Amino acid sequence: MKNTNNSSVETSIIAKDTSIKGNLEFVGTLIVEGTLESQVKGAELIIQKNGKISGSLNVRTLNCHGKIEGDIEADNVVIHSSAEVSGEIKATVLEIEPGATINGNICMKTKKTASVQQLSDKLAGAPR
Repeated sequence: MKNTNNSSVETSIIAKDTSIKGNLEFVGTLIVEGTLESQVKGAELIIQKNGKISGSLNVRTLNCHGKIEGDIEADNVVIHSSAEVSGEIKATVLEIEPGATINGNICMKTKKTASVQQLSDKLAGAPR
């Protein structure tokens, strides 16, 4: 798949009857229609209606139509009406559709907080 900038965009699919255990890191987009028991790290994660993840997520963008049992850390999160989420959600932008089920805590990250942390990290590493 190619985007408008002619750079390659990777898309991976975990099919409906597929079950995977173990840590998973990916680039591009991952579409989950099956079951994952793992820690997931990557760019864009889409969990379809029948998809289920048990484990922590650290992604840039999350669109959830299915089930998540575990903590989520992401910049942008959309929890759709069919979704069921159990765990802590840490996000910069969070959208929850009516009908979604969420059991856990929500912690909103601000872009300013992220920028201050990045500046602090740079200064901590700077020579004195």
